[in-house]
Amino acid sequence: MAIYDFFLSRNNAATTTAENYVGHVGRLFYDDTTGVIKLSDGVTPGGLSIPYTIASNTVVGGVKAGPGVTINSEGQILIDSEGLSFSFGDFSGTVGTYTDTTDYALLQSVNADEDIVIASNGDGGVKVVGEFRAYATNGTVTGSLEDAEPIFRVKADGQVRMLVPKADQVAGAFEVIGNDTGVFHPPNQTGVIIHATGNTGLPARNYLDAINNYPIIVGRRMNGIIGAVTPVLDGEVIFRIAGQASTGTNFETFGPAKINWMATEDQGPNNQGGKITIDVTANGTTAFGNAITAAEFTATGVVSTVGFVGDLTGNADTVTNGVYTTDTGTVTNTMLAGSIANAKLSNSTISGVALGSNLAALTAGTYLTSGGTYTGGTARTFAVDATTTATASKVVARDANANIAAATTSFATRQAGSFGAGQTLTINMATDKYVHANITGETVTVAYTNITAGKEIYIFFTNATGGDLEVNSGIADTNSTNAKGTENVKNGGTSQIRVTSFGTTVADCYAHFKK
Repeated sequence: MAIYDFFLSRNNAATTTAENYVGHVGRLFYDDTTGVIKLSDGVTPGGLSIPYTIASNTVVGGVKAGPGVTINSEGQILIDSEGLSFSFGDFSGTVGTYTDTTDYALLQSVNADEDIVIASNGDGGVKVVGEFRAYATNGTVTGSLEDAEPIFRVKADGQVRMLVPKADQVAGAFEVIGNDTGVFHPPNQTGVIIHATGNTGLPARNYLDAINNYPIIVGRRMNGIIGAVTPVLDGEVIFRIAGQASTGTNFETFGPAKINWMATEDQGPNNQGGKITIDVTANGTTAFGNAITAAEFTATGVVSTVGFVGDLTGNADTVTNGVYTTDTGTVTNTMLAGSIANAKLSNSTISGVALGSNLAALTAGTYLTSGGTYTGGTARTFAVDATTTATASKVVARDANANIAAATTSFATRQAGSFGAGQTLTINMATDKYVHANITGETVTVAYTNITAGKEIYIFFTNATGGDLEVNSGIADTNSTNAKGTENVKNGGTSQIRVTSFGTTVADCYAHFKK
């Protein structure tokens, strides 16, 4: 092993500098301006860096250059771990790789199952610049990043999204607790997205502020699945606001009152009918299965099967099927308490008679009596002017024995004219009693109309021409005297046919000839 002695000499050459000095092989030289010591190999301007003893398993010495560590010509140690794994404390910094071979920087804990806590010093804040995502554990880091959507994401433009893939009956997807302990009463139904607990003793208020426009709460319903949506159908609830009240230590599944937005037809681009219903629960009953629809707000009006309690006040242009207490507006199928002004009836009629003015006078006619003319202002009673005795110009009523007092009753005789061979004399039982006709030939036939039970008709035929002239009574032989419905009238005289009806057809009539 060689041992070298060091000695000093001074080179005052004007053109010699630390950068171009070559020197003698094996000698050290340095620039007294910088104090940097170099080793001369006899050929290299500026000399060589001194070969310090490097660190090894047995020797503790200088710094060994290697991946991430370099020593420049000035003897400076440079550390550059770009692309290399390193660790500090309980952190490990490595390079991860996506399945498409793209690299990503990975900072994780050194020890398994060890929490990572990022804390500021004092009042300093922890701030993240750039898009932020949080993933659920999925076996591997790369697997979590590539195989699932982030459960929480803040985009670079500020949009925030949170995924809650599993319904929980005892916790909402997003919870806001208005106290410093975090204590809350859990929901009692699945599907809760937002659950908020207010401060004790204070109303739990939710504010929605809008600028230069209005805030709105919209409930949207779709059937089917995302990507294959189907219409909401007639009768289905679109949106609901409900209230639940504690019944002791817990809440019942359904509350005592709710408001429903409902479809009134299968929904489509041109058919979007809907209504709002208000459901309540009566005292002494449970909310589930006993809800009563107190009111429905529809396109044709408000419907209430339970009715309205108390007075309804305000201005009403039209009232239908109700009691109208103010003499204004239009009355439709409505009873006005007190009176109805004529102006409200200007276009109305009763039995085709126009209203809106005073009614015409109603005066008793013949055989009627009254206390005066009826004008609508005073009640009047009309009675029949009758008596049980035969009195002129009065109606005859039956007496106590059911008898009618009357003298001779006269009936007019209808002169029917002359009838020859083959002609027909028509008898109207509704108006005829006595009928007279001349007969000039045979055979003359009798016909009947308005046949009425209990009627008796007398027909007289005068034969002025002489000879045997035949008349057919129109009655069957079996219903006629001597079983003959057709007879000759008296030659040169007058004969009579009496027809009696016991029904409403000719078969119910009977005839009797008398010469």
